[in-house]
Amino acid sequence: MTILLTGASGFLGRHVLPQLAKQPLRLLVLPNDPALPELRKQAQVVTGDVTWPESLVPALVGVTHVIHLA
Repeated sequence: MTILLTGASGFLGRHVLPQLAKQPLRLLVLPNDPALPELRKQAQVVTGDVTWPESLVPALVGVTHVIHLA
């Protein structure tokens, strides 16, 4: 299973991310602030802009589930 978490560095995402990171799955994050080093310790950071759907195509390759908190 591969999960993409949007808004990983936001108010809700920063609480959901550690819980998902404990699970046996592939975790990708699309954070508000991709420069935060703690994100890279817990998941693979991908880039894109949720307001521009075309930019998300590369981030969604292989993703089976999306948790959208952006």
